[in-house]
Amino acid sequence: MASSSYLIAWLWYLGATLVMIAVWWRWTRKLPTLWRNVLRALPAAWALMPLTVALGHERLAPAWLVTVFEGFLRDEGDLRRGGLTLLLATVLALLMVAASWWLDKRRS
Repeated sequence: MASSSYLIAWLWYLGATLVMIAVWWRWTRKLPTLWRNVLRALPAAWALMPLTVALGHERLAPAWLVTVFEGFLRDEGDLRRGGLTLLLATVLALLMVAASWWLDKRRS
């Protein structure tokens, strides 16, 4: 894939992801604060976490897509590399939500 095609593909993906996040943001606006923040942070973290396409490769792809491809579509696939990346994204998102909740609780 040419460098410009790669960049255009990422721009399309990021644009679609931002639209998805905006719609999801609106749908979750009436939930209690803690649930709303968790349900907003996790899909955003999963959708925006990049991962190299293959070991030793410099190209990036969304981690969820690499996980699906490696884990389910390849012969002798392995979910560990993508799964650990998504687990890290989940932990970081939940830590950010917990910190936000704690700071809001502290201010009150």
